Amino acid sequence: MTGLRPAVAVVVAAAVSAIATACSGAPAAEAPTPAERLAEAKDVLDATPSVSVELTGEDLPTTGIVLVSGTGVAAHPSSFEGDLRIAQSGLAATVPLVSIDGTVWAQLPFTTSYAEVDPSSFGVGDPGRLIDTEGGVSGLLTADPNPNDLGEVRVEGEVLEEYEAVLPGAVVGSLLTIADRGATVSARFAVDPETSELRRAVLAGPFYAGGSEQTYTLLLDDYGVEADIRAPTG
Repeated sequence: MTGLRPAVAVVVAAAVSAIATACSGAPAAEAPTPAERLAEAKDVLDATPSVSVELTGEDLPTTGIVLVSGTGVAAHPSSFEGDLRIAQSGLAATVPLVSIDGTVWAQLPFTTSYAEVDPSSFGVGDPGRLIDTEGGVSGLLTADPNPNDLGEVRVEGEVLEEYEAVLPGAVVGSLLTIADRGATVSARFAVDPETSELRRAVLAGPFYAGGSEQTYTLLLDDYGVEADIRAPTG
């Protein structure tokens, strides 16, 4: 019987090796890079039909025309309906606004109906382009080829992944008026790790003249929210 022992040993060794291989499984896939995660967030935002947005500004000047804040719903391909808070020389007013395919209507202060306007007169770009797949927020996500991973951040009670990027002022200027389009804008993007939804974008740069830096924070929520944006009738 002793002659069988080497063969048994070989079988046992093979079985142990097979079990070890099965337990270890295939080599673990590499984690996505920050650039890949932001590219995924761009794809998700480009694919959603609509999203709720909220914009707030900080360290804003007290002279000139200034975008203070805004809320509303943005829809593909190029529509927006909501309210913008605009200040001029320190006096602020809320302006209801609708934008569809490049045409913008606003209900100006002390009026009771909508009129077609040029949004640059408010110191802002066309809000209908907010989630435009070509020049909207999603384009900012991939404008820096080497973003950094900042780790986890809590936003509105949610734990998100945050990434840091440096953006050309000319790219940001397609969304927000920027005094120096040749400057750079610091950006932080917070992304839901489960859905790859961009939930917050924080942009800091020289949006207004004077040498100081201002910050705009954009919150995105309710991806796919119902949106029926139509031109105002009065």
